Amino acid sequence: MGKPKIILRADGGAKIGMGHFIRTLALAEMLKDGYHCIYATKNPSAYQKEEIERICHDIIELPENEDHYQVFLSYLSGDEIVILDNYYFDTDYQIKIKKKGCKLVCIDDMHDKHYVADLVINHTPIDPSLFSSAIYTRLKLGFDYVLLRKHFLRDGPSKRGHDFKHVLLGFGGADLNNLTNRILIDLLKIDIIERVDILVGNAFNNLDELYKNVASSSGLTKISIHKDLDAKSLVEIINNVDFAIVPASTILLEIISQDIPVITGYYVNNQIELAGSLFNKYPRVHVADNLNELLIDKTKIESLRAMITATGNERNEKIIDGESPKRIVKEFNYLSREFQIRSRKAIQDDVKLYFDWVNEKAVREFSINKAEIAFEDHSSWFNNKLLSEDTVMYIFEESGSPIGQVRFDREGENIYIAYSIDKKFRGKGFGKMVLKLALEKILNEKIVINSSFIVGKVQLENEASSKVFIELNFVSTNFETHDGVKYYVFKKAI
Repeated sequence: MGKPKIILRADGGAKIGMGHFIRTLALAEMLKDGYHCIYATKNPSAYQKEEIERICHDIIELPENEDHYQVFLSYLSGDEIVILDNYYFDTDYQIKIKKKGCKLVCIDDMHDKHYVADLVINHTPIDPSLFSSAIYTRLKLGFDYVLLRKHFLRDGPSKRGHDFKHVLLGFGGADLNNLTNRILIDLLKIDIIERVDILVGNAFNNLDELYKNVASSSGLTKISIHKDLDAKSLVEIINNVDFAIVPASTILLEIISQDIPVITGYYVNNQIELAGSLFNKYPRVHVADNLNELLIDKTKIESLRAMITATGNERNEKIIDGESPKRIVKEFNYLSREFQIRSRKAIQDDVKLYFDWVNEKAVREFSINKAEIAFEDHSSWFNNKLLSEDTVMYIFEESGSPIGQVRFDREGENIYIAYSIDKKFRGKGFGKMVLKLALEKILNEKIVINSSFIVGKVQLENEASSKVFIELNFVSTNFETHDGVKYYVFKKAI
């Protein structure tokens, strides 16, 4: 059997910039050892093709017109993990991919749509309640899930000077607002600046203007223009500058990963939250709000230098710990494993299986009713549950072996969860896989209609089960006490 397939779907160019392209390539780099990575994109440039071929196993070239939506769907057979990264992949398009049988991952900046993806990744540390998503969608948010190429997941030099004579200027592969030229003109007026390194990409349309500005400079400032750098070359340049001026996008995270002092801000809406998450939190990161209105002068640079000097040469509090590939690979391995898990509704012949599960020592220990249950009582309860219109019970299996069960009971506006994992499968992540798949089933089978909340109760000492609910973005709203034992009440709106 070959490696599981992943298809990454993203575009880059002069109109939309290169951010989606770069970060999905970073994700492919993390996954390529364990997965067959295919990159699907519209009208790739020679530079993009070269980068894709360096990391991915195959490339799908899609048409530039609106046909790209349907053409991409035609490539899907249902056994792939699909990754979408762009704003025009709306909820309806996500549904079409899910109906193919694929697992779906969405890379997000804006949380501006309803997600039906299995997994959503956003590298900004923001409130999960801001997202609209299906009840089974898992959210992985914050710098722990940053999508950076491997060269940026290693520490930069730990000691730096305070000269602030050498600056890196970069506004993405496209720089749609031509901030590079405007801020370069500002920098050339500042007497302490001796050297400027400028980053541009193949989608930058103002290169002629940039060369003219360089040619018309006094010559007192050394200016170098770098186009379409690979990650290794870029990290070397970053580690030779004193500070950087970049937007709150992937390039900012690359700068921060090397502990370079930086002036940042936003010039498009999808950069606002990342900029805001860093505001006044780290002495080496100066957030200057809207870069379209930014004036770079000696005062700003001296202010940043003063902040750095005041805190000494210690590294920033660790913003990016370099461990995101391990976390991300783990999440994709869970998704891939889900393809092997089958589910079915419980039937009368399962009464003994449920009896063995319900009387297993760890299950009784964390149940509200802790007494061992007699088979006659269990059999009566089981038959009543099978017949009840307010109960649905699923069994999950892998290669014919029962993994565990999930039961949903409707009471008023709430649907209550009870689940257990066979002891042979515990400690391997099956709890969150099984519960996630069960939530997806009751949504697809419309069992949640006329209900408002999914609710789970977990004994305080049952840390493993609490982690499962937290992983699935349930919120602990309050405690309940039964027979002197406290329970978390986890809740999620439908």
